[in-house]
Amino acid sequence: MEPIKFKGQAGEYFGIWIVNLLLTIITIGIYGAWAKVRTKKYFSSNTEIDGHSFGYHATGWQILKGRILVALVSLVFVLGVVFTSEAGELASGIYVIFVFILAILALPWIVNNALKFSARMTSYRNIRLNWRGTYGQTLFIYYITPLLSIISLGLLIPLVTKYYFNYYAKGHYYGTSGFRTEASTNDFFRGAIRSGLLPSLVLLYLLIIYMVVIRWEAISYVMEYPNRIEDAMAAEFVGLSFLIPVLIISVVFTNFIFRIMSRNILLNSLALSNNEDKEISVKFGSDLNPFRYLWIIISNSFVAVITLGLMIPWTQIRFYRYLCVSTKTEITGDMDKFLDSEKSRLSAFGEEYAEMEGIEAGI
Repeated sequence: MEPIKFKGQAGEYFGIWIVNLLLTIITIGIYGAWAKVRTKKYFSSNTEIDGHSFGYHATGWQILKGRILVALVSLVFVLGVVFTSEAGELASGIYVIFVFILAILALPWIVNNALKFSARMTSYRNIRLNWRGTYGQTLFIYYITPLLSIISLGLLIPLVTKYYFNYYAKGHYYGTSGFRTEASTNDFFRGAIRSGLLPSLVLLYLLIIYMVVIRWEAISYVMEYPNRIEDAMAAEFVGLSFLIPVLIISVVFTNFIFRIMSRNILLNSLALSNNEDKEISVKFGSDLNPFRYLWIIISNSFVAVITLGLMIPWTQIRFYRYLCVSTKTEITGDMDKFLDSEKSRLSAFGEEYAEMEGIEAGI
């Protein structure tokens, strides 16, 4: 397998970034839509698979229209709160609840449209990507699966994660050919066990220290000074309160590692096949290292802060390049035949492009 190549350079991207920043400030945020397009085009055009780069085809006007629509909807909501509040607390409360329910029901539709726009504006070798997720499936992913995780006290998180990643992969198409993945539930459960192994060992070690040292010292202190039991309880409480933040950090760290491992599991089972010629296919792979990934995020944040943001372009290039190097592809068969068949089928299919985008969304 060959890693995805990224030819972008920090110095070159800095020029784009600083101009985008200045023009966005001068235009009070309006140029931000064009800044986003310039950034996406730079990263897409410098990302290569098999010697061919990606294309990004959105325009600033398309994105600006979406953002204006979002702003207008927000304004209508605020005005509604103001008007209903004059009618009384009951009317205002009913209005807020109504808008909240409407927003919940609208979220899957918004996500699908945002994902479709992002896919349709991206191309590889003159063939566009596509997103064909449904409202019901997205509703299930956003609301039902998190509920299952909570009800199961986290035990079903690997199963939920499998649905989460597999749906995102299978919902995308390259032309008219869909991506497929064979990642199993067992793969995600094994990934969850592996990702939680190190934090569990750390917690076990600290728990042993607590029981052997702090707990035993408290018991010994009470036995020697029976009248000062409150001091012993206070010391034990301090030791116990130290374990709580460690537990929270361990849970967050475990979830972080698991997300990276889930990405590897998905991509290592991901493939794109031609529906007419099964001998032509593209396989994917990933060897993203969770610890190196975390180090890049932490060190990038530190560099961005101490340079007052001037090194942000360098951190973005560094992060994106690592993602590319860690993601691999393997093409089997004559890709030109695959492209020819896709173009002929697309002509007959006649699918329309999305018109505008204003919200960042991801499954």
